[in-house]
Amino acid sequence: MNRQIVIEKMFGYLTDEHKQNIHEEAFRDIANVFLDLYDEYDHQWGQYVEFKTGEREEKPDRPVSWVCNASMGHGKTTVLICFLKWLASETNRKKRIPVLLVIREVGMIKDIYDELKAFNDECIVMVDSTNRQEIEPYIHCHQFVIITHARLDNLALGLGNLHTYRLWKQYNTWAWGEILDEDNIISKRNRLMIFDEKPSFVNASVFDIGSKHNTLDWFDDLATPLKLDALESQCMKSYIATLVAYQLSQNATSVTTALAQKDDLSLFTQTLKKIIIKIKNHEDNKGKLESLRQLKHFQKLLNKDGAGRIDDYEIRGQSGRKIIISERIDYIKLKMNMLVLDGTAIFTSQQYKGFKLKEVNNYNDYSRFYYHIETINTSKYARSKKGQTTQRAISERIMKLKQSHPDMFVLPMKSDIEIYKQLGAILEDIQYFVEKSNEDSKPINLLNTTGKNELKDRKALYLTSLPKMNADHYKKIAISLYGTKVDLGMNDEDDANWFKDNKLELIYCGELQAELLQIMHRTALRKIKSKDEIHVFVAYDDEDMSKLKYQKSIPAFSHSMNQIYCANKAVLQADYVVDESQYGRGDKLRNYADLIHHWIHKNITVFNPLPMRISEIDKPNKLGEKFRDWLNKHWNEQEELINKIFSEFGYVIYEKKDRYSEKSKYITTIQKNHDRLMFGE
Repeated sequence: MNRQIVIEKMFGYLTDEHKQNIHEEAFRDIANVFLDLYDEYDHQWGQYVEFKTGEREEKPDRPVSWVCNASMGHGKTTVLICFLKWLASETNRKKRIPVLLVIREVGMIKDIYDELKAFNDECIVMVDSTNRQEIEPYIHCHQFVIITHARLDNLALGLGNLHTYRLWKQYNTWAWGEILDEDNIISKRNRLMIFDEKPSFVNASVFDIGSKHNTLDWFDDLATPLKLDALESQCMKSYIATLVAYQLSQNATSVTTALAQKDDLSLFTQTLKKIIIKIKNHEDNKGKLESLRQLKHFQKLLNKDGAGRIDDYEIRGQSGRKIIISERIDYIKLKMNMLVLDGTAIFTSQQYKGFKLKEVNNYNDYSRFYYHIETINTSKYARSKKGQTTQRAISERIMKLKQSHPDMFVLPMKSDIEIYKQLGAILEDIQYFVEKSNEDSKPINLLNTTGKNELKDRKALYLTSLPKMNADHYKKIAISLYGTKVDLGMNDEDDANWFKDNKLELIYCGELQAELLQIMHRTALRKIKSKDEIHVFVAYDDEDMSKLKYQKSIPAFSHSMNQIYCANKAVLQADYVVDESQYGRGDKLRNYADLIHHWIHKNITVFNPLPMRISEIDKPNKLGEKFRDWLNKHWNEQEELINKIFSEFGYVIYEKKDRYSEKSKYITTIQKNHDRLMFGE
């Protein structure tokens, strides 16, 4: 194979407009990764044929598992489509290679399907929940099959017939509805498997006795076809809840023991086991894949010591325990040649055990990228405070920034969208946050940006908090990797690390950095030929808080992203967003401001004008001295908050050198301060 000719042919599938926008070197690099995979598959196929014909004694080489780290905006999907077109155009039918495409985003599935369908009407089929039963008998007839990540996970866990999706049977002729004649087969081949993003790697369930009562979700769903009478159904549900509750209340360790011992011959246990067998095998339950996964986990908890982890939690004063059972999905065991396209794989490398990294150059110029740390507590608790003080402070900041960044897109958590709408921070783009009945995908929010085109031309983006998942999300990953050898404990809120165990903290940081970079590259930053400046503002105070609050330095979290991904070229900047309630000083400051305002109103005259040293205010009662002492303690960290509150009364506080100090504190009116800055004192 002459690679240069092949890559030129692949490039030739692009439209003239697309050729203008694509980065040719990036296209070539990624195309070479696909062609490496093709060569590996072709080599193994040759070995397989020789082995079957007796020309060689050794079995073929094992399938490869690769991850390609081509960055966002480098055209991975574009090259993938061109590669598939090249495979479909193979004229020697016996040399054609089949592919199983595993795509996360519904919109991308349709885009790839439509383009390949237009290129070759019969080469591709997509499988979803609406057509699976109709399509599955004919899946093996198509060279390319597209499925979702969730469907592959279920197949890998034994929920479905993997062989149907893995094997391609190439027929001379076939038609829908006809009985397929095995004598009509040209060849049988296992498919290549290509993921468009990092697979989940995790199969997990949580069993809790609390307000959610998810211990019984699977039973309620799967027991319905059995039509149990009310008493029998309630007996089983009560028994399941009792088994879990007993484990959580009596097992003082962090590892579960079997909920039912092997020698347990009680009527309840035996009845429960019989019902489980019935619901597993019931025809009506075959499509209830999520509930079947939970059932499998419950069975492991029921029969096996050490199947799950017990996690203690405390949330806003409410404490309790829950069981997390989590297992690694080992895609390598599927025995398919596999390529994952994951531009941020470097941050989640622990999860790619057994994979080989296929590196591709990052051609983006990150010197045009400005990463702004907007220092404010945006934890879930801070965002739930009465009066939405955090959201109000951020909204004020956004309004100010939009004056210099008019195309700024504001990206809140789903739960905060209505608040920011009411505060006016997202009114210009409100249509993107509204669910539309004619669209398959959900509206955009901070945790749902995959496949969204709303951001692709934006040069400024504001994230109203970090894209943090629930802590259980990271714990599930850690348990799937380390089992009982990871501490699930969490630190106090003011600790620099969220989790006590460094292994778990590294998983959290890696997942978070990967998600941040994915979101940032959905903006015009992905246009790697562009020279436009891109500004991304992120509101949080999670990293090295003491330095952030008191020394105004850039913390390690941002440095690591810059160093590892942006070649230390991104511009890092830190600023403060002042939330009065965050520091508990708003009320005290406002009280000082009110007292000083009343004193000034009664005492300032043309003979005793402003500006005035703070310590001169109400000397008999030492009001000015007390406030001066308070200012000296808090000025460096809270100057913006102080002047924000005093501006409500029409004043500004500032520092200047006089005979008493290098930095004496003075107060004056806003108008006089303007004149002072314009014309001097």
